[in-house]
Amino acid sequence: MNATLLLRFDGPMQSWSVAAFADRPTLPFPTKSGIVGLLANAYGRDRSESIEDLATLATSVRADEAGLPMTDFQIAGHDGWRSADGKLHTDTSKIRRKGYLADAVFTAALTGPADVIERSAAAVARPARPLFLGRRCCPPAAPVLIGTSALTGVDALRSVPYQGHRPTAPTRFLVATDAAEGETWDDLPLSFDAERREHGSRSIRVFELEYGEPMAVGGPR
Repeated sequence: MNATLLLRFDGPMQSWSVAAFADRPTLPFPTKSGIVGLLANAYGRDRSESIEDLATLATSVRADEAGLPMTDFQIAGHDGWRSADGKLHTDTSKIRRKGYLADAVFTAALTGPADVIERSAAAVARPARPLFLGRRCCPPAAPVLIGTSALTGVDALRSVPYQGHRPTAPTRFLVATDAAEGETWDDLPLSFDAERREHGSRSIRVFELEYGEPMAVGGPR
């Protein structure tokens, strides 16, 4: 039997990047890698431990508040910097651009085996380590766990209570969900191991979802 884990990503700053080089712009939605990393952190897993049970959860994300894109410029090179080939450069500095979303709020729905969902809900409710929204410098401003649901991801997002800060909920939201075909995002984590960090591709469909009647959600058992 399947169930759905509902999470709230609400913070003054969030950053969801898939870039592997100096410039790391943020995507407009939380990445699969970032969400799985948050769950693995909640469990207290080491980077070398398997994440297959979390990476295979079907993922859908609703943009309650899209947020304002921002770019942070950092200068690297005072103590040297390494290029992709591992070479240490000490004679030049390098400007790095890192993207953020300011004042964004997202609702994530992760669907999979009920036992995995219940364990994950309990881990997020009492995380083994501090949680962050894409980067360590982006802590959440509100509890991350919303609860669990028996509905599938998109159905849950259609009716889970609005998590943003407007006086009234919008009638429509943008949603990004796993799909058989669509846009390709290179954010599927295969391993977080520092010695063999790997990501694959997944297909994403972005569409407008009409908001329905708010539903009740459950908590970890």
